[in-house]
Amino acid sequence: MIEESPSLKITPMVDDPDVWRAANLLLKRHRDDAAIVAAIRADELLASGDVEGCAVWKRIVAAVRKVKRIVPTKGERVNRGFLTLLGYPVE
Repeated sequence: MIEESPSLKITPMVDDPDVWRAANLLLKRHRDDAAIVAAIRADELLASGDVEGCAVWKRIVAAVRKVKRIVPTKGERVNRGFLTLLGYPVE
């Protein structure tokens, strides 16, 4: 039998769908400032000593940046299914 140490703190990994949902929500609420808002939150968590929370928000920052790169400009060819999955209207 394995004994758990009282100092051992196990936290569940935030799965990718949650990261993508958070990124999408930030983009809808903050548009072009979404990555900045997420980065500020990551910095706040780091300053308070929550290293794991900071790491999650850094993943959200990366996801926001990735989504912003895939949102098409007018006339650009896109994978419509992926954008629809993210909640973006596709014309």
